[in-house]
Amino acid sequence: MEKVELSNRLSALGHETRLKIVQALAERPEGMSSTDIAEHVGVMPTNTSSHLSVLRAAGLVSSEKKGRVVTYRLETEILKSVQANIGTLTKNHSNVSKNA
Repeated sequence: MEKVELSNRLSALGHETRLKIVQALAERPEGMSSTDIAEHVGVMPTNTSSHLSVLRAAGLVSSEKKGRVVTYRLETEILKSVQANIGTLTKNHSNVSKNA
């Protein structure tokens, strides 16, 4: 993963509401509507939509429209990739600390 891409994804996850949205979607692999997400997270639907846009732009969330309902799902493979990149950073730090 490119550094810019990782930075964008970490930035998207760095907001408390967006992190709550990611956690809510992680609990519901079948996905949730923006209305359900707003209720679950306790945020106004308009704010939820803007947070979902940021998460979608970062590739962390996908959406599928069926009729009038848009279902959002967590992109777990992307999130795992972010986690792996963070693990690499901490592993590299541990190796530097041991050699110091």
